[in-house]
Amino acid sequence: MNVRSLKLAGAAAGLLFLVGAAPSVHAQSTQVLSMNNFSQMTTGTASSETHSKFTFLGSLILTEVGFATLTGVTPTFSYKINNGVAVPVTVSSTITDSYGVAWHTLLNPVQMKDGDFVSLFTYDGGTSNAAMYQKSFASWTSSNSLVRFDGHRTSFASSPLMGVTSGNLRVSNPSSNVAPEPGSIALLLTGGGALAGIALRRRRNAA
Repeated sequence: MNVRSLKLAGAAAGLLFLVGAAPSVHAQSTQVLSMNNFSQMTTGTASSETHSKFTFLGSLILTEVGFATLTGVTPTFSYKINNGVAVPVTVSSTITDSYGVAWHTLLNPVQMKDGDFVSLFTYDGGTSNAAMYQKSFASWTSSNSLVRFDGHRTSFASSPLMGVTSGNLRVSNPSSNVAPEPGSIALLLTGGGALAGIALRRRRNAA
């Protein structure tokens, strides 16, 4: 094989490497809690805050955080990972799933490991009719054995309410995030194949 053929073969190999190293597609996210069609308003005083906590028991990727909303009402939402800084979230009460949960997709999904936890906060903004601003699900089932729901607190309840939540998470499994993007596969088949063909043809002509 002459020098030119070697260069073309090297270029083809480099393209294959870059395609193989392309970002993987995240697997379909699943909800940590499966909500049922029963919701209740909490009762309390002005400036009420709800707080739902989820603890991870294994390795998962956190992709979205969800907050129970009421149509026409926009409380302040935020989430916190471990003991980090609370991150404010803007969600619309008019764009929700069938249970009234508005989802915020993390710009950069977070790798969670055993012992990590996520806290979700809803603050009603200090209105005088705080009870109207709180929506909580009192009927749900756990959908992921690697995430434990550690309870739901409000500003007027000192102990966790294990059967009530106003938040939810969506996660994906790291082991499922290994498939190359479809665009990367197309690039591999077209560009990589073309370069390899050119290198082979050059080799035959030089023989």
